[in-house]
Amino acid sequence: MKTLKDPSQGQLFDPFEGVISEAGWKQIASSWQGLFRHVVLEQLPASRLGQDLSEEMGRPSKELFAMCGLLLIREFHDWTIPEAHEAVLFRSDVQYALNLEPGFDISQRTIERYVARLYADEPLAAELFTTLTERLIEELELSVRKQRLDSTHVASDMAVVGRTRMMGIAVKRFLKRLAKERPDDYELLPEELRTRYAGSSDSQVFGNVRTSEARLKARQQAAEDLYLVVARFSGDETVSTWKLYDQLAQMLSEQCEVREGRVAIKAKTGGAILQNISDPDATYCGNKGPGHKVQLSETCGEENEVELIIAARVETAVQSDADAIEPILEDAEQRGRLPEELLCDSGYGGDDNYQAAQEKGVELISPVPGGAEYDPENRADYQHFTINEAHEATACPAGHAPQSSRYNSGSDRLAITMDYETCRECPLRAQCPVKLHEGPKRNSAKVNMRMAKHRARTRREAEQSEAFRDAYRIRSGIEGTNSCLKRRLGMGRLRVRGRPAVASTLLLKLAGWNILRAATSGKMRKRLAKILEKLIEQGCIAPILRRLTMSFAVQWSLCRLRVAATAIAAILGGALPTPA
Repeated sequence: MKTLKDPSQGQLFDPFEGVISEAGWKQIASSWQGLFRHVVLEQLPASRLGQDLSEEMGRPSKELFAMCGLLLIREFHDWTIPEAHEAVLFRSDVQYALNLEPGFDISQRTIERYVARLYADEPLAAELFTTLTERLIEELELSVRKQRLDSTHVASDMAVVGRTRMMGIAVKRFLKRLAKERPDDYELLPEELRTRYAGSSDSQVFGNVRTSEARLKARQQAAEDLYLVVARFSGDETVSTWKLYDQLAQMLSEQCEVREGRVAIKAKTGGAILQNISDPDATYCGNKGPGHKVQLSETCGEENEVELIIAARVETAVQSDADAIEPILEDAEQRGRLPEELLCDSGYGGDDNYQAAQEKGVELISPVPGGAEYDPENRADYQHFTINEAHEATACPAGHAPQSSRYNSGSDRLAITMDYETCRECPLRAQCPVKLHEGPKRNSAKVNMRMAKHRARTRREAEQSEAFRDAYRIRSGIEGTNSCLKRRLGMGRLRVRGRPAVASTLLLKLAGWNILRAATSGKMRKRLAKILEKLIEQGCIAPILRRLTMSFAVQWSLCRLRVAATAIAAILGGALPTPA
């Protein structure tokens, strides 16, 4: 049965009176605990966490706002489940943040079950991150006019192994399951194959190779074993449905080539391949290695007191940064948080992204990718042609108007025709891309301009200006954010693997980062101080009632003592004095 307690509901008696010291209350008012208790907690999607629980039947669940909050706190503190269990049992600041009373009891297994609920519902973490971030933006009155975008690599909790051991470990695990569930089929396999993998741990599979020749031989052996197993059970209606078998078949197609029954190792496989059967969603980045990545969009307005991450997109390591601009902008547009300026590195600054941003009214401030340097004397770059917003050329480098200008939107090219005689006598002819043609009937002066190249040249010229450097300088701040996320929140290497768990963990950590950043804001601290002051005023009757209750209990005890003493005195013939 669902148990939901409204976090905004006050209490007549403060359960933390005498538990938290005066210094502790000051810390709560100026740190994340007060923000969590009075702003964050009521925003959490607690009902969704317990969406499969009955409203009326069954044993009452743990309070769902508190449990949802505990999952969030656990991630941004990078606690293990035992550490989270210990914190919620013994730390009064965590209990206060979660709106729990001292003496709250919960088992470690219960926390594990709620963590499993979180991982099973990936959109839950996305909803939590979005809802919480929107509330903090409103509370802090942040400007989202200017944002900066970057990605950071994330390693999941999987072993990083080479191709040989990866294939060998996959075959070993398959054989172990086959021996358990289909012992007859296992015994029919070649004895040499069974002996090679039997009784060895994952770290021992092809672990004794030391030379280059031995490594090549071991890799070929692993590939042949992989092919043998896949081919042997390809027609088995039961084994071929195993997820582990599907992974073996995928690994064979990605790592090997089979020709006329012979197996050869591929020299290059690309990055979109299986890295480890423990995390089938992880892929490979040539610069960072196997794992996942997350795209982060952070505010960077000069008027903001603190900066928050307002958009996040979890991807696999192989995905290019160039593909992230449009999804990030679409998400921002749906939430009404579209920036006027978006700063990012050259990986995002391709021409397609530049135009996509312009269509949404966003100025993409980024170096032009490709590594080409700005050369004002390069005649093939077309910069000196003046082109208006309607894609029409209005003047050549010498200022002459063209005879005609036609733009082809399909090929994104601009065909310009100039006056032949004017171009032939032009002093800038050596630097101009216009080509002169002498024909039997007429002469011509034409240039077929690639607009993408023209835009790149225009942007490279703008990069040389001091205004661009001043505008772009603030982009580097997100590198510091990435570093802090990994050092403080443990985002460099997660304790989970698989897309649902990785995405949920990352989004909760990023939501926690926003809480920690918002708690440092002077504006937020003033608001929390007013909230706590109001709570003290509302609860001023509680100490009076507590004293009255204690006084009544004392008087009642004295009354009972007086009656007892009178009775004893009567029995003893008045030997005992009656209490006053």
